[in-house]
Amino acid sequence: MNRKARELRSALALKGFSLERKTTDDLFYFYFGGKKTQVHTKISMGRGEELRAALLSKIKTQLCLDTHAQLGDFIDCPMTHELYIQHLQTKGILEKRPKTT
Repeated sequence: MNRKARELRSALALKGFSLERKTTDDLFYFYFGGKKTQVHTKISMGRGEELRAALLSKIKTQLCLDTHAQLGDFIDCPMTHELYIQHLQTKGILEKRPKTT
């Protein structure tokens, strides 16, 4: 399963990830309750716009997804922002309610 990098970038933005551009990579961090979480991934800003299976496997793990089907749902958007939050909460990665200060 290969995917376009622009499709992943778009899905990350829709799910609440914020871009922090570095010199050679785009780093995306997930924000919950206005705070940066430990959930993140990176996409090289290189010329390759096609993300191959091996890289998608790493991204799946970084996004705390369990299967390639979940990654497909994440990118194609059947998995909404709210469903992604529920998934992370079920796995114990996010608290049920965000801490507020």
